[in-house]
This record gives sequence, C-alpha cells and structure tokens, in this order.
Amino acid sequence: MISDITLILIFTFLITLVNSIREIPGSTEYPPLSGEIVENAGNGWNNAYYILLIIQLILIILLTISGIKTGLNYNKQTE
Repeated sequence: MISDITLILIFTFLITLVNSIREIPGSTEYPPLSGEIVENAGNGWNNAYYILLIIQLILIILLTISGIKTGLNYNKQTE
C-alpha cells in the first residue's frame, strides 16, 4: 500500500508537469473568422496526459481494493 501511495504521488507530479507542457506557451493562435473553436490535434503531450491519468486511476482503484481487503482481514483476526 505504501508503494501504491508513492506511485500515486509520483504520477500526480508527472500529470501536472505534462499538463503544463502540453499547452505551448508563447504561441498565439488567432481564431478563425467563423468563430469556431480551434483545437490542437496531434499533440503528443495530450496522449501522455491521458495515459498518465488512466494509470493513476488504476492505481487508485488498486489502492481502494487492497484497503478493503486489508480491513476485512483485520476484522477477521480481531474476532
């Protein structure tokens, strides 16, 4: 459980780092005259952001499951 919590903290740091990198500072995109929303497609940092987010969600689910199982085993031993 300790290693899982440590990995969650590491992935939280990586997600914030990738989130700050994926928006390119200093570049100006002028909106088109039609007023539609312009989206940056094909940015590799977007893919890295979502992959890290999915990994972190899996780690949180695993931590929850191991916490529940630990609590159930602890209750069985005290009875």
